[in-house]
Amino acid sequence: MSHRVLIVLLLSATLGAACGGTSDFEKRANETRAMSYLKKFQTAATIHQVEFGRYGSLKELHDNGNLEDALYRAWDELDDPQPLGAYLYTYFEKDADRVGLCGYPSQPGASGDLMICTLADPRYFQVEEIADGAFVSHGEEWNFYTTDFTSYGGALRRWPSARELDTRFTRIKKHSPEEGLAKARQLVDGLQAR
Repeated sequence: MSHRVLIVLLLSATLGAACGGTSDFEKRANETRAMSYLKKFQTAATIHQVEFGRYGSLKELHDNGNLEDALYRAWDELDDPQPLGAYLYTYFEKDADRVGLCGYPSQPGASGDLMICTLADPRYFQVEEIADGAFVSHGEEWNFYTTDFTSYGGALRRWPSARELDTRFTRIKKHSPEEGLAKARQLVDGLQAR
């Protein structure tokens, strides 16, 4: 066995133990991958919005080549959806300007605990940003929200109300690189204290 493989295995075991065991580590990894795929959806939807003046359906994003095949196959509206990184995805839209995608664990509790959603509502965010005097460009109208999948009671399949977002979800705050690094250090310190 090479030294690199041994080091990777030792680091994986250490991280798994620090995160509360391998299953917790795997859950967090699955949740992180789900967030990555939601960002890919954001990119595909934003490209479609720029090209066609509206957000496209998940099928349109896939058919025009902007959405990767594996993410499309994880859509729970298909006859035989295939989990992607242990998550399935549900798509919904309020109208041509407001769309969302949520990732949820394919095996709740075993593959993850969080439902993670990204929502685009340019009218809401433009008003919010214009009030602050900021310019809103494409892509800035997106926000991420999380909630515990099991306590929520299943996948979100419709546009959530503002009250529901405020009471049942947590909005993920956007961080500057410095804030992100500070938060990462805080998490590592917390893991080391266990």
